[in-house]
Amino acid sequence: MPISYTRKPTLKDAVVVEKIKRSLLLWRVLPSTTGKLVIVVRIHT
Repeated sequence: MPISYTRKPTLKDAVVVEKIKRSLLLWRVLPSTTGKLVIVVRIHT
């Protein structure tokens, strides 16, 4: 899924996105869990 920006991304943005990615990679659910999860992150500054 593409990331859309309304302003030019900064290095700080990239750091935040990487931290979120790492957290999601470590996140585990029960093996019996089925279905699909969609996460939308909106950051307003």
